[in-house]
Amino acid sequence: MNLEIAERLIKLRKEKGYSQEKLALELGISRQAISKWERAEASPDTDNLICLARLYGISLDQLLNTNEKIEELKHNNKDIDDSNSNNEEIRNIDTHSKKQKRNKILLSIIYPSMSFIIVIAYLLTGFLFNLWAVTWTLFLLVPLVPSLVDAIISRKGTKFLYPVFVTFLFFTLGLTIGHWNILWVLFITVPLYYIIFGEIEKANRE
Repeated sequence: MNLEIAERLIKLRKEKGYSQEKLALELGISRQAISKWERAEASPDTDNLICLARLYGISLDQLLNTNEKIEELKHNNKDIDDSNSNNEEIRNIDTHSKKQKRNKILLSIIYPSMSFIIVIAYLLTGFLFNLWAVTWTLFLLVPLVPSLVDAIISRKGTKFLYPVFVTFLFFTLGLTIGHWNILWVLFITVPLYYIIFGEIEKANRE
């Protein structure tokens, strides 16, 4: 809304003896909405314009009559669009910040939980089955599982600690089935993994 119409709304309201609160009550809206109209920060919708015209005993043409040129009106509309766009960006940033905060809280719970579970599993398998030499690889899961959760939440495969995963597979399979001379091939997949997911993330950003 342009300043000319905003000033006219103030003048008409005062001429008819309405306060912002009383006018808001008549229209069934908030006083803040009236205040925004009169500061030219927002515009009444069609229904409210009709109600204002009837309330003040004037036509819509008289209510909205302006000396602004078409170019100026277009500029005002652009300013409103830009303002709405900025508000949308702020809302998106707020939403993103909330998601990041929630993810951090989730990860802060997973890390100590995984550590506790792994220690218990290591001690149980060690004492019950004497697998101390094999199950030490479970400790690699402590950073691995949270990184997997983080990668899923953020939808970024590069956040997954794939080298740690390959190391876990290498030692777990090597200690259980042997074939060390073949298992080293697993490490070749590490650069391939990051190349593939790096390209995927790059495509998503574009």
